Amino acid sequence: MDASNVVAGHRVIPVVVINDRRKALKLGELFLEAGMSCIEVTLRTANALGCIEAMVEEFPDAKMGAGSVVTPDQLRAAESAGAEFVVSPGASAELIAAADSTHWVPGAATASEIMKLRGAGYRTVKFFPAELLGGVNAIRALSEPIAGIQLFPTGGISESNLSEYLGLERVACVGGSWLAPKGDIENDRWSDIQARCKSLQRTLTSI
Repeated sequence: MDASNVVAGHRVIPVVVINDRRKALKLGELFLEAGMSCIEVTLRTANALGCIEAMVEEFPDAKMGAGSVVTPDQLRAAESAGAEFVVSPGASAELIAAADSTHWVPGAATASEIMKLRGAGYRTVKFFPAELLGGVNAIRALSEPIAGIQLFPTGGISESNLSEYLGLERVACVGGSWLAPKGDIENDRWSDIQARCKSLQRTLTSI
């Protein structure tokens, strides 16, 4: 099921790698204070699903998502944890079949992949890894072949190039993995994360 209505209106979606429920709640507070209520927790740690569960319970008005979903089992586990949407780096026939009842953002890297997903009914597609694939120039070049599709670029995006991405007609939102790096989370550098969130707020008001 297409996830366009879930991510709509959220220009930057924080993407985080986290394993500690307590720290997940602290992160959630910081993001919500900064006006970001749509958050993606990647399934790259042993307790990522537990973190999603904790955030869903603590922040009922937030839209929690699960990222790095690559198998149907992970998709179903994310749903059970309360994720409102799931994001994948690519797409497979198995995931397309399993995602019938799930708000899913499939990933693509080429015009052919994007067009196949459009044919399957998807209107929001993750473009990953964005910068390595050519960034804003690649998206501009793809604009005609992907008419009717909105992209969710992730990978290599930061505040320095954010305005270029959000200025593109085909970009619905971007993944903000720079906001809360894994090292800052592990070492409780909350003030650094908060400063980035506040800086992002100022940048978004000027775009």
